[in-house]
Amino acid sequence: MKSNVTKFIVSAITTLVVFSCLTSVARADHQKTVNGIIVNIGVVPAGRALDFSGEAATHDKRLPSGAQHLVVSLSDAKLGTHIADAKVTVEIKDPKGNLEKKVMVPAKTAGTPDYSEIFGFGYSGKYVIRVVIVRKDTKKLLKVNFTWEHQVI
Repeated sequence: MKSNVTKFIVSAITTLVVFSCLTSVARADHQKTVNGIIVNIGVVPAGRALDFSGEAATHDKRLPSGAQHLVVSLSDAKLGTHIADAKVTVEIKDPKGNLEKKVMVPAKTAGTPDYSEIFGFGYSGKYVIRVVIVRKDTKKLLKVNFTWEHQVI
């Protein structure tokens, strides 16, 4: 019969393994590499993002229903360097088929270039997020699609 300490240790290790696997899956859903560019997206409630002075000064204070702050970061897959010279546009299709399109605002977070904007996530369900990137040096369009499950509470 196993002691309580052994059971606890086995339970803790199992929990860590499960969470690390879930974290890896979640990260994979929000990062894609296309044509040598690593594209990352992140979504947080807009109110939390606007608590930071740099974000509050950058974005409109009028928030749509279910306002979320979408952040896109770009990196060169070979060099690992961050990309700060792109024009990034995002198109989001909500679960009801409505489309919202915005040019992202370039900025730096902790010295790292990113692109962000506020979008309405007013419904629960699957959102299709299309990131359209145009690099200054190529003028070629690069399109990357993500899906995001959102739950309105």
